[in-house]
Parts: sequence; structure tokens; C-alpha cells
Amino acid sequence: MEKDVLIEEVSATAAFIAYRTPLNTKSEDLIECSEIRENLLITSPQYIDKQNILNRLKFLKEKYLKLPILSYYLDDSENA
Repeated sequence: MEKDVLIEEVSATAAFIAYRTPLNTKSEDLIECSEIRENLLITSPQYIDKQNILNRLKFLKEKYLKLPILSYYLDDSENA
């Protein structure tokens, strides 16, 4: 169960960063989120250092806390 929660947290962090990163920008932080996710997927739950991962995600996210949201999803109703 904790592994699933960590994977969700990685996705939430990646989305948080992506919304604050210009499109077509290769963000090292997004790449790191991807690497963390891949590691979680291939690692057995008993070998996952939950606190280390949460600390790393918090560190990544903190860099973007004060940045504006640059991109967002528009559904079709907003375009009408």
C-alpha cells in the first residue's frame, strides 16, 4: 500500500513541477521524478526508503513553490 502512495506522490510532484515549467523545456527535476518512479516500480516494498523518497520529493517541489503556473488544462467547455 505505501508503495502505491509513494508512486502517487511522485506523480503529484511531477505535475506540480510541470505546471510551472515552460513547455518544451527539458527539466532535470522532471527527469528525476521519472527516475524515482521507475525505481519504485522495480523495487520490492521492503527495500523502499519511504522517508528518503518523501524528503527528495519535498526538496524538488520546494524549488517551484513560488513560481507561477505556466500551463494548465482547458476542457472543451472553457473554449466555447
